[in-house]
Amino acid sequence: MKHIRYMLLSITLVTGGLAYGPASAALPAALPGFAADLEEGKIDRVDIKRGEIIIGDSYFVLPISVRVYALNGAPASASSLRKGMTIGYSTAAGASGQSAVTNIVILSGN
Repeated sequence: MKHIRYMLLSITLVTGGLAYGPASAALPAALPGFAADLEEGKIDRVDIKRGEIIIGDSYFVLPISVRVYALNGAPASASSLRKGMTIGYSTAAGASGQSAVTNIVILSGN
């Protein structure tokens, strides 16, 4: 899994036109602050009823409280998660001591 750091697109006015500063995969401003620093991975398996998700061969607990967002910043449902989707996600230690996914941004469909 690769660690993503999103940079905001910077636009600088230059005489006679626009010049674009360094940018990579700029995220919409509508996304919450946590989205600036996410891990990236592909969903290998997801089971909402069991509260489990496997991302890039790593097992995580998928709590009911997970926050899911579309790339445009709109809230989405955990039930929209599918095998093969590329996502950005953050984790925290769960009550059972296992890593739990706390936030997900859907980056692409399957």
